[in-house]
Amino acid sequence: MKLFPWQKNNIDQIIDFHHRNDSGFARHHLALYSVVLGLETKSAFEFGCGRSTLTILRALRQTGGRLISCDLRDLPDTGVDANDLYRFRDIWDYLQGDSLGIASEVGNEIFDFVLHDGSHEADIVQSDLSKIVPRMMRNSILLLHDTDHPTQDYGLQAAAERALAPYRHSLVTLPYGYGLTIVRIDEDFGHGTVRVEWRKTKSGKPKVKKRK
Repeated sequence: MKLFPWQKNNIDQIIDFHHRNDSGFARHHLALYSVVLGLETKSAFEFGCGRSTLTILRALRQTGGRLISCDLRDLPDTGVDANDLYRFRDIWDYLQGDSLGIASEVGNEIFDFVLHDGSHEADIVQSDLSKIVPRMMRNSILLLHDTDHPTQDYGLQAAAERALAPYRHSLVTLPYGYGLTIVRIDEDFGHGTVRVEWRKTKSGKPKVKKRK
């Protein structure tokens, strides 16, 4: 299949992240890009900032979406530099601060995709998810990293299950790359339902309708 230049540029960069093998998230960049793109994500939130941020942003360039990232660190310490912030300034907000106080900073924002790869303290992760999940649409996707770590028992999947217990959801964990838990939010919080409009076309470039 012929790739358009904009597609090849994105895919080459994502594959590079995927094969570098110098971060715990390395084996999940292709999955991350696919999920954000496939959902036709319009509003994404990320706990923790890094190369995953750039993968999300490259997918959002195709979906017309926006990302809010929250991290305690100064931006250069995350592996994302000021040039990246400038390049994606129209679709990205970087919030530096404690995730426990982030709810007041995102206003009434509703999300169709969330990645948690920030704090690895189970109590904080449970609190983060308890706050963000009610802001998610039905059929939205939540990803949680480091849930099947070979040497560190962070208890993150158990923390996620406690936070999600009151709500209808589906959950599966990929048992590689330190574990990536994929959660589909089946609960209806009154924020609407994620509806994917993609249909194949003969032109080679997918036709995506704007979500109402």
